[in-house]
Amino acid sequence: MRKAQVLLALPVVLAALAATCAEAPAANSETDTEELIRRLNGNDFETREQATLALGERAEKIWGRLKELAKSTEPEVRLRAKRAMFLPTQRRLTTLLEEATKELQAAEKAIKDKEALQQQQAAYRLNHSRLTSRIDQIKQALADGETFEPGALKDWGPSLLPFARRLKCRVSFEFVDVPLDKAAGCVGEWAGLNVTVDEAAIAGGAPAINLRVSDMSADLALEWICKLADLEYSVDQEAQKIVVRKPR
Repeated sequence: MRKAQVLLALPVVLAALAATCAEAPAANSETDTEELIRRLNGNDFETREQATLALGERAEKIWGRLKELAKSTEPEVRLRAKRAMFLPTQRRLTTLLEEATKELQAAEKAIKDKEALQQQQAAYRLNHSRLTSRIDQIKQALADGETFEPGALKDWGPSLLPFARRLKCRVSFEFVDVPLDKAAGCVGEWAGLNVTVDEAAIAGGAPAINLRVSDMSADLALEWICKLADLEYSVDQEAQKIVVRKPR
């Protein structure tokens, strides 16, 4: 008899559980998100902090809502919304930094390979410089705290920055007998800049550049390259282009 009563009651229990589950907001649901947003202005720090991190985890899915909150008249909400928007950028840049660091370690081993041909060594040095510059730039982006749209993070690079910021991108390199046009082109590529060398500047052959810099802005590095070749460069802000040429 008791067994029969239990069996009869089971559907009622299951129905009650189903109703309870239906009332609870699903993870990442709109209701759940709005509750986290409400907590951004909570009474205690821990509540606000946990809500910020949780919103940062789902930032890509609620990007539009976070952009609205970033304009809130509530200072706490505004600042925490911006931080939640930055968290995907922080995660992606940290991953890219780890990847570049591993590549750099491999590049350093290649440079030490005494059996490598001279031509290979030159390529190894340029690759080492490229990776060192990339690490400098990622660290700079992390320090600046600039937020990038989620869709742009996969292939992040300096080219995503405004032109004025690209001119100030950090580069590190060691050029040993690198032709001027290649040296200027490398700096431009690493900083996401369009750099061209006027044909008249290298009409008699491109001079070899021997220069080592560390954590220098791209525009200053180009200035030094030009000085070594008795040249100068001009910046076309409208066309976002740099031209290396003979002094006028």
